[in-house]
Amino acid sequence: RKGLNLRELLIQEGLLAEVPRGAVRRAAERAVWAFARKAPPWLKSRIRTWFPGLSGRAAALVACKGIDFSKTRAYPLGQSEGMFVNLKGRQPQGIVSPGAEYEQVRERIIRALVSLRDPETGQRIARGAYRREEVWSGPCTENLPDVIMEQMEGCYDAPTFSEAHSAGVIYQLPEPDPTRYRRLGGHRRQGLLMAKGPHIRRAALVGAQIADVPATMLALLGCVIPEDFDGRPLREMLTGDVPAERRGAASGARTAPDREGHSEDEAATVEQRLRGLGYV
Repeated sequence: RKGLNLRELLIQEGLLAEVPRGAVRRAAERAVWAFARKAPPWLKSRIRTWFPGLSGRAAALVACKGIDFSKTRAYPLGQSEGMFVNLKGRQPQGIVSPGAEYEQVRERIIRALVSLRDPETGQRIARGAYRREEVWSGPCTENLPDVIMEQMEGCYDAPTFSEAHSAGVIYQLPEPDPTRYRRLGGHRRQGLLMAKGPHIRRAALVGAQIADVPATMLALLGCVIPEDFDGRPLREMLTGDVPAERRGAASGARTAPDREGHSEDEAATVEQRLRGLGYV
């Protein structure tokens, strides 16, 4: 219902510095926006296949526009309330030293987020702000934001890949326009799981985790669940004829994919579809 300009928040906190954009960069940003709004889906899919990684670089061009990374300690990125620290040895132009300085920057971000209030209503915007290790775990944690904010009610849109604005930290969103890119939804911590079909019995699930869903699917398929997998099969929703859970080797022990039973044409079709989705 309102916009949340996290970049402006970091500017006010002295954690982000901007630099004027040249004519070439402004033209490139306009071209990216025009393509995102006007290009048909089939063309976007073809370009993702022909030029892997190009869409990510184009989005970063717009999202990081005007940031002076030589003087920036933290910046927002992505369609979420995530903040990255500009860390030495990790970011190309990192200026924050690992260790004590890194933690000090994260603490400043957290204080700024949890104290943020809507100037019209006086209500707090953040339910909480967390260090990434307080929320996530696993081998890819390093790729995630250093600080993540959880909104109180999810009423504020905080996109970085969006039109430029300079209306302060909280600003009024424009009226919906079908010709412009606009995020239509978001995520909340609590989700909803419904299931129906063979081997599913009537049950009420309380406290299920998102990792329990793939674990339950593996159990229904009779597959071995990796020993280090976080989720568990939701046996309270499964009928008694589903085989007992089987745990196997940890997922870190990677082996070559089993292609038995797949022809070369089938394997090529699968690979083509994965490329079209951007996974290969």
